Amino acid sequence: MKPYMSKPEMIRRLRNMGGVSEKNYKILAELNSCRVAQVLEVLPTEEALTLMPQAGFDAELATSLYLDGLSDRKIAKILCVASKSVWDWRTENGLPPNNIATNR
Repeated sequence: MKPYMSKPEMIRRLRNMGGVSEKNYKILAELNSCRVAQVLEVLPTEEALTLMPQAGFDAELATSLYLDGLSDRKIAKILCVASKSVWDWRTENGLPPNNIATNR
């Protein structure tokens, strides 16, 4: 069975659980009613997750989430920053909002 959580949701939950560990991957697998191997297929490599900042603005992840069609509000929630920070980043880069109704 394929994990029902999206990649950004899994990354957010993994960060909230304290980061990369075998235990946390098992928990994500349980939450998704799937095997750990299936979770690992969705998430970035352990090395990439380890290098991701735990807090603050990650422009690379923001770009990826933006290109996946997420709103400013959803990107902000995943990055653990204010929606205004995402709005500032997006407008500085000349990017239009993905979904005006949910960007409020």
